[in-house]
Amino acid sequence: MNIRPRRMKKSLLLWAGLLFLSGRAAGQAILKDDGRFYPKTDAVQWLAYRPGEIYPIKLGRTGCPEIEVKIDGQPFRLTFDFGSSGGMMVTTAIESRIKYELVRDLTTSNPDGSPRGRGKEILLGRVDVLGKTFERVKSDLYDWKIYSSLPFDGLISLEFFENTRFTLDYQGKKLAISDQPFPEALMKSDEVFVVPLLPSPQWNRYGLYFAASVAGRDAVIYVDSGSSRSFIDRSLVEGKSVSKVGNNDVCLATIPLAVGGLNLEISRIRVSDIRRNTNYQHPVGMVIGSDLLKNFVISVDRTPGRNTLIIHR
Repeated sequence: MNIRPRRMKKSLLLWAGLLFLSGRAAGQAILKDDGRFYPKTDAVQWLAYRPGEIYPIKLGRTGCPEIEVKIDGQPFRLTFDFGSSGGMMVTTAIESRIKYELVRDLTTSNPDGSPRGRGKEILLGRVDVLGKTFERVKSDLYDWKIYSSLPFDGLISLEFFENTRFTLDYQGKKLAISDQPFPEALMKSDEVFVVPLLPSPQWNRYGLYFAASVAGRDAVIYVDSGSSRSFIDRSLVEGKSVSKVGNNDVCLATIPLAVGGLNLEISRIRVSDIRRNTNYQHPVGMVIGSDLLKNFVISVDRTPGRNTLIIHR
């Protein structure tokens, strides 16, 4: 009498596992030979960051990097978001735990300018971010459901890291930040790929954009650590195998990507109509999210006179 329940349990576990794996494969872009691109040496150590310049990160349930930010001395985990247009945002997930002063009502838009949702502009008393303290900080407050399928505390943008150089290591779970530029001698090292960043559009003035070849065509790539998934524009996968998985279109074909001497092959990437209001020579053809970023250690140098992405190998 105990045999049948055991078989049913095993069967249910098998189906649950298959559903999990199929959802995972469909939901995340896959980098061919992913382990080959992660540096063998510790890039943070190689760059000789000082102990006070190195901070731990955590990877949230969506796989995006999070850093500790204290609001009036109380710690929260905010997404370290390359894609934010500026400042910081907190969500309704922590609204009851913070004190704030209402400034005005807000609306937020999608990258193509279409409306996304309503929120508030607020003033926070004291905010501590990676060794720096800010007083009376303007922040946005929005319902987390506008941005995510899972609750999250909020996000912090690259505005708080202006005029710095930083290195983000997903697997090592650390973020190093310095006001000193990336060493010139190391820019010529075989240990890195150097990728010039394009000037950011005014509405997204801290965004990371660079030119690349995607599926054999010239395109612009946008780097968004606050997105758990990567996307490719529909125009770049015409004639390729695209399947419907849940509510998403997923390209099952292998997509070649070339940038800065680095040649990659990506599959199972979500397909979307990417509409970002930019004035570049070529449109934004791909958004690289944390599902692909986790395969690399990257540095960004935005010290005065610099605007460069460095990929370590």
